[in-house]
Amino acid sequence: MRRSILILGLAFVWVGCKNTPPQSSPTEPPPQTQNQIATSSPAPNVPKLTALEAKDILSKAVDSAPKDPQPRLELALFYQRIGDLTEAERQLIETQTRFPKYVRAFYRLGTLYLAHGRLADAAASLIKAATLAPNDAEILTTAGQVLLQIGREPEAEQYAKKAVKIDPQLSDVYLLLSRINDHQGTANRAIEFAKKYATLSANPAPGLFMVGRTYARQADSKNAEEWLIKARDAAHDNPDIWLTLGRVYFEMLRSTKGAEGIKCFQKVLELAPKDWEANLWMGRVKVDEKNYPEAINFFRVAIANAPHQGPLYYDLSQALIKAGQNDEGQKMLVIYQQYRAYQKELERITSEALKAPNDRTKRVALVRHCLKHKQYRAALAILKEAERTLGTDETFKRLQYDIAQGLASTAAPMPQQQGATGDVR
Repeated sequence: MRRSILILGLAFVWVGCKNTPPQSSPTEPPPQTQNQIATSSPAPNVPKLTALEAKDILSKAVDSAPKDPQPRLELALFYQRIGDLTEAERQLIETQTRFPKYVRAFYRLGTLYLAHGRLADAAASLIKAATLAPNDAEILTTAGQVLLQIGREPEAEQYAKKAVKIDPQLSDVYLLLSRINDHQGTANRAIEFAKKYATLSANPAPGLFMVGRTYARQADSKNAEEWLIKARDAAHDNPDIWLTLGRVYFEMLRSTKGAEGIKCFQKVLELAPKDWEANLWMGRVKVDEKNYPEAINFFRVAIANAPHQGPLYYDLSQALIKAGQNDEGQKMLVIYQQYRAYQKELERITSEALKAPNDRTKRVALVRHCLKHKQYRAALAILKEAERTLGTDETFKRLQYDIAQGLASTAAPMPQQQGATGDVR
């Protein structure tokens, strides 16, 4: 009887929310009855229920099986699918409390936090899930992805290396390894991992993009163009791929393919009109054409949407002055100069920190200066270096949490199905 009640509730989830794909647990596949509901049309004799009726049924299933974690988990997922995230979170936390070894509850709460930008909270839940399921490659990879986003790169790499040993055919772990190695000294390894991902994955675009972007950063325009075209063809509606290809054309191959670069920027704006970088580059194109009014409009949109606005005020100020709007241009120049003052102070504090490499307070002051001005990526880079040389402590952990929250507030992750993900610029 309890299973019948549960099935009726799940039937609503898939019938009433048919655009939400089923997500099976990475460690504990749902029972066959649930799979059948998730992948086939509902049986003719199963009624379509309202949200209230489905909630009622799932709640009764929870009450009738207090020692079974699955009904409570399904109730949490029901709330998540109807958009009641507060109740979904509450139910998942309750499931964890009642069933502290139930991996799915920790994994689901982690992915819930991840989907809504709560990166530090996501990391905590996913680390717990990975502790409970140390041989689950997908959980290890997901935990590693979040750890990388919040700057805990060494831990992310540990998870990735474990995952690839457990399941060398898991494509996502190679994309994670590629991102971990996306540095000047290990760029070639990043390329090889990204190619491996593209070979294994049903959605190769993120890997193709990573290869092309890495070649672009190495100023290898030939290979960058080749791989970015492959990525574009695999994910034609991905604005970040178009943007990066446009920059290769406009910055590296301008004498022969500058016009193609402009077309790429225009394509980005068709797909994502508020993309700050595409607007910035189109503004610069219009300045070159001496079309200052249009350049000003593009720069304003770029500033309104950029995560770090300071440097962009210079472009806007110069376009305004050239357009004859001297008063406003000077005001924008003052804002840019304030940004430069921030940079100068940053250099001063950095110099002091370098003179006392073992003084943790100097590093803390540097990170807090960046946080004060909402320069989260700069804060993250400084903190990572400090942790490598001095080790972590409670103050560093609190700063890490603040940085993670700041990063989450300025940029949401790109959906996987769009092609390239993560920091694509």
